[in-house]
Amino acid sequence: MTTARARTVLFLHGLYAASTDPFAHVHPLEQAVQDAGFTAARFDWPAGYNGPLALAHRRRRFADELARALDSKLRDEFHDDLADASWAIVGHSGGGLTIYQWLTDYASAFGQAGGTPPGLVISLAAPYQCELQQITLPDGTIWPVHEDALTPRSIVQSLPEHTKLLICVAERDEMLAPTDVAFPREELIPGTVFQHLIEGASHPNICAHERTKQLVLAHLANL
Repeated sequence: MTTARARTVLFLHGLYAASTDPFAHVHPLEQAVQDAGFTAARFDWPAGYNGPLALAHRRRRFADELARALDSKLRDEFHDDLADASWAIVGHSGGGLTIYQWLTDYASAFGQAGGTPPGLVISLAAPYQCELQQITLPDGTIWPVHEDALTPRSIVQSLPEHTKLLICVAERDEMLAPTDVAFPREELIPGTVFQHLIEGASHPNICAHERTKQLVLAHLANL
């Protein structure tokens, strides 16, 4: 990764099938960000998560573990690159859930330890809860969800000072209910917490949707 002055955008992917590139759904947005002059970096899930979904299925609360691993990466591997710089973090699906978990559990201590918080957090079809406690994968597999629900209020209250949040909701999300992803209107804060419904977008293709790219680049321009 290059110097922080290039304004780094850190990408997190979601759950994926064993035979696919974990960043396949994220790549179109990642490329658009790079084309706009930003430096793209990646946080890949630690060994044991990448592979069959059954590996994640065995862990009752994988978001906790991933948020802890993300915090370690931010403090160690990415610390020098992100110090005293404007940077953003983007999470698709379970990657966005991981960011939410990091915000509520680790962001405050990260800042108190001298870490530079992200200027912008972007969640794409990312759940904060799963009311049905299961999701239906594209191949029809039913995958039980055992995560403890977060609340939009706790996520918003955990945002570091000057950090903005952009939430993108897929109109045709075939994996998550709208109430699992969209924040209630009363939790949106003008100038700080933004939410957009991406019309025509599905869960896997929201990152590639032109409207998503436009919104993300417009918000990144203000870093």
